[in-house]
Amino acid sequence: MANGDDAVSKNRDRLRFLRLDDKAVSAIKGVRPLVEGSLPAIAEGFYAHLMAWPHLQALLGGGAKVGQLKQAQQAHWAALFSGRFDDDYFTRAVAIGATHERIGLDVNWYLGGYCFVLEKLIAELHGKCDNARFPEVAGAVLRAAFLDMDLAISTYIEHGEAGKMKREMLALSDTVDREVALTVGDIEKQVQRLIEGARELTGVATELKSMAEAVAGAVSVTSDNVQSVAGATEALEETSRQISAKVHGTSRLTDAAQQKMETAAATVDGLKEATGRIRDVVRLIQSIAGQTRMLALNATIEAARAGEMGKGFAVVADEVKRLAKLTEDGIRGVNAQAQAIGQATDETVAMVEEVTLSIQDINTIAQEVNHASEMQLSATADIKGNAGQAASHTGTVHGHAQSVLSQAERTGITAQRVNELSMVVNRDVSDLQRRLGIILRSSAAGDRRAVPRVAVGLAFSGRIGARDIKGHTGDLASKGVVLAGLNDPSLVGQSGSLELDGIGSLPCEAVGASVLGLHVRFREVPPAALSAIAGAQDKARAEERLYIDLVQGVARGVIGAFEQALKAGEITETDLFDTHYEPIPDTDPQQFMARHTGLTDRVVHQFTESVLDKDPRIVICCVADRNGYIATHNKKYSQPQRPGEKMWNMGNSRNRRIFDDRAGLVAARNVQPYFVQTYPRDMGGGNFVVLKEFDSPITLKDKHWGAVRLAIKP
Repeated sequence: MANGDDAVSKNRDRLRFLRLDDKAVSAIKGVRPLVEGSLPAIAEGFYAHLMAWPHLQALLGGGAKVGQLKQAQQAHWAALFSGRFDDDYFTRAVAIGATHERIGLDVNWYLGGYCFVLEKLIAELHGKCDNARFPEVAGAVLRAAFLDMDLAISTYIEHGEAGKMKREMLALSDTVDREVALTVGDIEKQVQRLIEGARELTGVATELKSMAEAVAGAVSVTSDNVQSVAGATEALEETSRQISAKVHGTSRLTDAAQQKMETAAATVDGLKEATGRIRDVVRLIQSIAGQTRMLALNATIEAARAGEMGKGFAVVADEVKRLAKLTEDGIRGVNAQAQAIGQATDETVAMVEEVTLSIQDINTIAQEVNHASEMQLSATADIKGNAGQAASHTGTVHGHAQSVLSQAERTGITAQRVNELSMVVNRDVSDLQRRLGIILRSSAAGDRRAVPRVAVGLAFSGRIGARDIKGHTGDLASKGVVLAGLNDPSLVGQSGSLELDGIGSLPCEAVGASVLGLHVRFREVPPAALSAIAGAQDKARAEERLYIDLVQGVARGVIGAFEQALKAGEITETDLFDTHYEPIPDTDPQQFMARHTGLTDRVVHQFTESVLDKDPRIVICCVADRNGYIATHNKKYSQPQRPGEKMWNMGNSRNRRIFDDRAGLVAARNVQPYFVQTYPRDMGGGNFVVLKEFDSPITLKDKHWGAVRLAIKP
């Protein structure tokens, strides 16, 4: 609005400086009846003069185009002599200057052509005015002509510089677009490698986890076994100690037995010696008994010789004989016993010797066993120590194995997150070119249209190629229109006609298809249709004011609520501007949570819900951050999702979602006081609704946060 006020003020200054006051305007109005009949001839001569120059002929073209130019020039001159120097006149004069600049007509040729027209007009007036009136009339015509030239030349300058700037910006836009495409391509390759690396890391993590689980299991079993070995080693040590003690006892016993056996051997030797002495005594007694018997025999013989005198001696001899015999018999028994004792003694000696040898062998073995037992005890002690260390180390290894397993699981989770992050990065990088393209093409610098376009939703019907079409327009310009929602590429290049509500039927050609719809160029636009288009645009602009005020009011309210939340410490600036979106599981379409979601749920509805009741045409009023994320939508579009019903969810669960399509990004990234756009809204299942949207930015502490989006039915 400020720029419009400046232009009006500047035009008033022009009129005052050129002295186009009421008197001059009255004089100009008096000129019109004098020259109106001559305008066709002047126009004919004017263009004949221009067409004599080859390069001007190439600029102007020929045939119907020159005819249209003649009619437009006559209409402009007629309007000039009407004396109405209003907004329509200034707009028309600027448009003529812009057209001349656009086709490449240099200023000198424009001035030369205007000089040709002025000469004809002055000559016509000189012939039809009296001499007294002629200076006043000629002066008024010259003032009007110089105003016309001033506007045209100013437009030349402005449009020339603006055009140059715009061409440079368009070239820069194309360069940025190409560079982004190349950079995105390179980044996509790197991201693809990152994804492959993440997949490999996931595989390695899975294998590591399996190996760690196997190692943990094996170490667990080993730990149990080592603990059992440690326990068994303790028992073995105790048994070894008992064996050692027994062996030590056995050794002592064998030593004592050996000593006793040595004593027994000595005793047996004494017994053997006594037995030998017994034998000697027995032999002595046998010898004495034999001699006694011989004496008894001799005594008997002598008693027999002595007769009666020898009878007593004979009795004694008999008794001695009997005693000798008894002695021999006793000695014989003693001798037998002595022999038996001797034999037994010999056997005992042999046995004692054998036992002694055996005890010596046993003692030797016992000593060896004792030595081995001591070695076993020492080895068992070492085994116990080693088993204890092994048990301790195995416990440590088991702990490490569990840690490795835990790390393997964390590695797997991290690898999965890296993979998911890589996919997100890949998606975002792939989307970068589309986003930049949308932003650049939607900016004033990137606008490739030669004439102004206005978001107008007019009903249309018609036929392009072999297809009948109808619906609502998106953008409307004097040279073409966008048919919202009709983005069929097969229609591009085909001709047809459109019947536009309030404008009429226009021949056309489809020149492109995009997310906005089918881009159609008018082949011919009669003056009446141009006027109707301008009227529709003016009406749309006037109608927009109400909704612009509404959306800007909501933006002010939301900004105030956000500032109050920051001041009260309800949220930090970092969290408010954070753009990390956490996916909500099991949602389709995917929904997300952000750090500012809770805040918008608390404060946004007080501003957005009340607006819906102000006008029945208002469909939505919501707040989106700079990436198109709408945490809090209108209540009627914030219903809980129904599992497995994606189409229903798309139309009824529109909160917690990221809308980064063209309309969403243009709205979210807009930093102008307001932006108006028309687009088809996807409600799911192939159902599109054409909406006209008004967007106002949300800025906090000189930082762009996002925008308020308000959309109406066309």
